[in-house]
Amino acid sequence: CVSNPPERVAYIGTQNLISARSAALEMEAVATQNRRCQNPVYHIILSWREMEIPTNAQIDKAVQIALSELDLQDCQSLWIVHNDTENRHVHIVVNRIHPETYRAIQPANNWSHKAIQKASRKIELLQGWEIEQNGVYTVTTDGELVQKEKSSTPKLSKSALDMEAHTATQSA
Repeated sequence: CVSNPPERVAYIGTQNLISARSAALEMEAVATQNRRCQNPVYHIILSWREMEIPTNAQIDKAVQIALSELDLQDCQSLWIVHNDTENRHVHIVVNRIHPETYRAIQPANNWSHKAIQKASRKIELLQGWEIEQNGVYTVTTDGELVQKEKSSTPKLSKSALDMEAHTATQSA
């Protein structure tokens, strides 16, 4: 696939690899140095809105920001940009086994969802894209990235919500 990329592949990037063609073999060679890790491959997708068309350089920078937030910036990685949908997106495949220490890295210490949201806001800010309002992080009017405060209202359990609906009274 990488040696003769299909038409839907718009761009291929790599990090800590000799070439995209040998990426799978190179990653496997490093991954086999750690016999305890069951799943050395980590896959994420970054996607832009339909009207946002990043350049290859912007995509490279976005990948670097995401890898950094996930604590995977030193790992072997391959990314492939697709243009087969209405919005441009990039698939990032990372070998979680560090190429020098051969230790398995847990992306963002198991907080990968939060790390990806933080990376997304950083990318939006840096590259001038529309800021997504849903999520853990937001951008202030000063252009500062901040974590949203959790609601002080406790969430009700399903049974409490069912009881409220049945009795038409608010739960204590």
